[in-house]
Amino acid sequence: MATMKKLYTLPDVQELMDYFGDMLVWDRVLELYNRTTESPYTSLFIIAKDHKLKVVDGRELILHMVDGWRCELDNRILFENDICYYPENSEE
Repeated sequence: MATMKKLYTLPDVQELMDYFGDMLVWDRVLELYNRTTESPYTSLFIIAKDHKLKVVDGRELILHMVDGWRCELDNRILFENDICYYPENSEE
């Protein structure tokens, strides 16, 4: 629960919510969080076009940007704010 509160109160997330609406942004932020926890070494981005938001990986980002989408948020914010962590190597 504390993780979700921390995620919800990030200034960048709040700014997006003010512009696009709480529910639309929150759904994409949760998708970004879930995909980042499943695959922490993949670069993921929330992108926007008009009032549509979607989560894409780095391979898809350029294709969407050429089509007029813009990057609003990336998953680095989750690591910078200690919401997600890179897995530790278990090699001994």
